[in-house]
This record gives sequence, structure tokens and C-alpha cells, in this order.
Amino acid sequence: MQPNRPEIRRDLSLSNGRVGDVESARGNLDAALSAFRECLGIFRELVCLQPDRPVLRRDLSVSLQRVGDVESARGNLDAALSAFQESVGIFRELVRLHPDQPEFGNDLSSRWAGLRWFSSGKTIRRRPRTTTTKRSASYSVLIATAAFC
Repeated sequence: MQPNRPEIRRDLSLSNGRVGDVESARGNLDAALSAFRECLGIFRELVCLQPDRPVLRRDLSVSLQRVGDVESARGNLDAALSAFQESVGIFRELVRLHPDQPEFGNDLSSRWAGLRWFSSGKTIRRRPRTTTTKRSASYSVLIATAAFC
């Protein structure tokens, strides 16, 4: 087994996200943030390595949302806002490049609603996901490499 293969790195990152969900539910916000930041770092790396895979960009945006949620719960509102804004920006780009993929539009709408809620001065506290969602197969359109690559 090659631990640096992108598929294995993605699985590791998704597992870190689940650990973060559990730690967040337990109220261990420092541990949750650590897990979500590790998840975020891996997805940033994977997006740079495979910019033609929109699912990785979606994963990155979800990781940013989780980091923002925990930062908000910890009272770090500037860090939370920054993460939420970056998440929205990624979905804007996905919607622009993939107008035929309704799930990206749905995700963008959800991120916008969360950002509006947050901007109104309220904090966001999400419950951890308990089920997995079926992801679309593969995509063929090349996405421009993000500024963080």
C-alpha cells in the first residue's frame, strides 16, 4: 500500500473529518479544530495535485465550512468568517464551471444561507453528520487551479 496515493490521502482526510465531527459533538473544540485543519490541509494539497477533480474542491469547501463552524463556536469570528467566505468562493467557481451539476448550486445556496446567518451576528453550531451521502461519479471539465496551489 502506498500511503501517498491521492485516493488514500482523500480517505485519510475524510476519516479526519469524521474524527472532527465526533470531537465537536463531544464539545472538544480544540481537538475538533485540529482534525478539521488536518483534513483541510490534505484537501488543499489534493486540489493542487488534481485540479481536474471537482469533487476534491467540494471536499475542500466542506472542510472550510467545518473549520468555520468550530472557529465560530470558539468565538474566533474573524477566522470563522474567512473560512466561510473561502467556502462560498469555491462553490461559486464550481457552479460557474459546472452549471449542469445541480448539487453544486444546492451547496452554494446552503453556504450563502449560512454566511448570511453568521453575518447577522449569530454563531453556527452544526450537528455532526450521521450518514454518508452518495457522491457523483467523475467529472471531466478542468477547473482552474486555485490561488493556494
